[in-house]
This record gives sequence, C-alpha cells and structure tokens, in this order.
Amino acid sequence: MQKSDYFSTYLYYLSAAAAGYIIDRHKNVKSLSFRIRYYDPRERITSFSNEFTRRPEDSAMFRFRCPVDYCRDGGFDLTELVMRMLEDERVTIKGSMTCTGWHYIEGKEKSTCGSKLEYEIKAVYYDRHETRTFWDILFQRS
Repeated sequence: MQKSDYFSTYLYYLSAAAAGYIIDRHKNVKSLSFRIRYYDPRERITSFSNEFTRRPEDSAMFRFRCPVDYCRDGGFDLTELVMRMLEDERVTIKGSMTCTGWHYIEGKEKSTCGSKLEYEIKAVYYDRHETRTFWDILFQRS
C-alpha cells in the first residue's frame, strides 16, 4: 500500500466518524435502499450493479470508491444528496455522477477518470405519529 493510500484511508474513516449516524440527523427514517450501477465509457472495467440497504443506526456518510484500479483521489460522494433528500422527505431520487479522480499510466499523460455511477435511492419513513428513540430502533421495537 502506498503512503497516499494510507492517508486516503485515514481521511475516509475520519469523514465517516464526523458524519455520525443517520438517526442522529433524521429521526423519522426507517431505511434507505440503494441501487447502484457502475460503468465506464472507456471500458476499463466491466459494468456491475450493487443493491444494499442502510438502517438508522448506520453511518450517515455515503461515499463510494471508484472501481477503476488505477484511479487516484476519485470516487462518488452521495452524502450531500442523500441528506438533502431526507431533509425534504423525498421518497425516491435517481441520477448519475462522474468520478472526480484522475489516472496516470506510465508513458501516457495524466487524465481524468470519467467512470460513471448511476444511482436510485429510496427512503422509507416512520409515520409522523410514531415516536422513536435510538433504543427502539437499535432493538427493533415497534
């Protein structure tokens, strides 16, 4: 692992700790479902999809690394987008992002990465009349 990789990993975990938990920021969120598809217009990687769910006690950071092996300082940060979605109490958002990273291959010029991420995020909220505490959510009490 290179020195810059250690620093990137350190910054990642520092950011995750600073982001807190979903329940700390939005108490009425029951779950968030993500459907993510990575693809690369330059065909350096094979397109693939991923689906997962986040619960209220999970981290409120939604940053994903770029799947292109030699991409540096890239990735996709959906944190602001998801937080805005939850503040507005929207149920679904869809869109795409381009990787902000770059790569340098020996003998070639430095260039932007350009890999893409398509996302669909669905939120499920508790009924406004339900009062939920951290312990209710942690122990899944209704």
